[in-house]
Amino acid sequence: MRKIILFLLIIFTTNEVLAQTTINLDRTNGVYTVPCKVNGIPMNFIFDTGASNVTISLTEATFLIKQGLLGENDIKESVKYQIANGDVNEGTNIILREIEIAGLKIQNVKATIVHEQNAPLLLGMSALSQLGKIEIENNKLIINDFSFKKNKENVDFDKEIKETIDWINSIFVKYQFETLDSNNDAIKHKANIKEIIRIKEIDYIHCFLSQETSRSYASFKAQYLIPVNKINSIHFNNRTSNYNLAIRIKNNEKSIITQFDYKDGVTLNDVTDECGFVLDKSIDEKNLKPKLKNAFEYIIDLYKSKPMINNTSLNSKENKEITIKYKNGVEVFNINLGNEQHNYKEDKEYFWYTEFSKIKSTKGGSGGNLLNGNYKFYDENGNLLIDENYSMGLKDGDRKKWDEKGELTEINKYEDGVSVYWKYHPDGDDGWVEQIGEMLNDGWIKNSYTKYGRLVAKQETFFDELDKIKKLKTKTTLYFSNSENQIKEVFITPMMFNNSLIGKYQKYYENGQIEVSGEFFDSFKNGIKNYFGNIRIGDWKWYKENGDLDGQGKYKAELEYWDNGNIKFVYGMIYDNNEWIKHGFQYSFNEDGKGIAGKSEYTWGELKKTDD
Repeated sequence: MRKIILFLLIIFTTNEVLAQTTINLDRTNGVYTVPCKVNGIPMNFIFDTGASNVTISLTEATFLIKQGLLGENDIKESVKYQIANGDVNEGTNIILREIEIAGLKIQNVKATIVHEQNAPLLLGMSALSQLGKIEIENNKLIINDFSFKKNKENVDFDKEIKETIDWINSIFVKYQFETLDSNNDAIKHKANIKEIIRIKEIDYIHCFLSQETSRSYASFKAQYLIPVNKINSIHFNNRTSNYNLAIRIKNNEKSIITQFDYKDGVTLNDVTDECGFVLDKSIDEKNLKPKLKNAFEYIIDLYKSKPMINNTSLNSKENKEITIKYKNGVEVFNINLGNEQHNYKEDKEYFWYTEFSKIKSTKGGSGGNLLNGNYKFYDENGNLLIDENYSMGLKDGDRKKWDEKGELTEINKYEDGVSVYWKYHPDGDDGWVEQIGEMLNDGWIKNSYTKYGRLVAKQETFFDELDKIKKLKTKTTLYFSNSENQIKEVFITPMMFNNSLIGKYQKYYENGQIEVSGEFFDSFKNGIKNYFGNIRIGDWKWYKENGDLDGQGKYKAELEYWDNGNIKFVYGMIYDNNEWIKHGFQYSFNEDGKGIAGKSEYTWGELKKTDD
């Protein structure tokens, strides 16, 4: 049964204090009415927090049409909706160009015409939420724009956070950026915050972004997990045709988790130190940029103030926090006080502490209380330089290191005392190196990047199943620094012997055309345990940049042995004028088979250089 609406004469005043608008209301029969202006025409709306939309009757709609204030382009599709008593009524969706409430204006408000002459005018949350976060308190309508910090002693944190997210999402919807590309294909950017989610004791802002276009390779849906407590700044980047609301992480730490799903089936997972929301520049019309920025800051402030459930491990009561001050800074760490006998592993390095020895490490055991939990070191100015974690003496989890300028210089990840990830800046280099996996073991990868993030070298360690001698090898791929992922050279070496080439070899021009193709003698594949390289075998070919053959040669490796069966000499030969002659390197070995005794180099049968 539809409510009977009584006309209410209310005393209406507004007060703007800081960034807050307060409307004093009289309430009658449980109903509030709010005077508004719709496209400049005064109307009284029922303020209904249970209504999601704005509705007007046929009477008001007809009047607006006659006044030229509701045009053909403002009238959208017909809809059917269900009212409180269960009846299904008919309506028409429209766009109201402006609703003004207490001097605050909202543009392009989605509304519905109810096909009845005397239907009530309802002001739902879809309109009010665009002004700020709405509260009703002591017969007052309070509109906040999040730029203030209220007393949080009796705050319902979950409700506050949800309402703030709802307001942000309403702005994202209203001011989503749309444009045309060079082919006049429409491109739409959409954004939405789903929730705040906790993963492994870390609170993340879980948001979705998408770019919609007719071209599948340019269309994607992305998810971001932004760690709340690691957000450093929120700012707007001014672009030519839009704004990018950028959220950056402290110390440029790449802790924002991303997943991009493209229409062509490609999925990319990564981590980054910044994410952005693309918004239309019409957001300036209502000066919403500072409000949107403040809304994000309000969420961060709420989470810092929110009481957290104590998830400390069962062993925390056996932990003790230690603080030691030095001339150059302060270290804060945790030690385990348990008396239980620990099962040490002989190949592991354990870190421990005593009051007299400070922190030390020993392999396979300890001489004091094991470090257990977080460790931090601050310089004399209070700047964090080292942040790492331990589990019963072993490095475990994330480790980060900063320089005196606050720049992140190293990132490590440990598992049970073993480094499985290491990212760092080489000495004197603006670029950085990334090592993935257990160092110097099968499957270990080392990537080198320029300061602009362009990959210039990739090294991968592996065992070759076809080798007679099972030893680790390294495959190195070099890239042109001025081209994106354009291969320059590919070669294989014994592990940690970067100048001893074995196996297949290829070199390329920057246009992608092969320059050199050939193979080096592989001692491991031939059952020889000695380390050496750079002896050509088989057919070698050289090409011009246009792909034409420029030259070729035929090579082989010759081996001589001691009487005890150990290798004595190995040298390269080239086939020339129907005969084999020495060409390239020659290695000599001790009779006991240990080490290289000498190294020589021949050119077309003549000795050119000897290293004994």
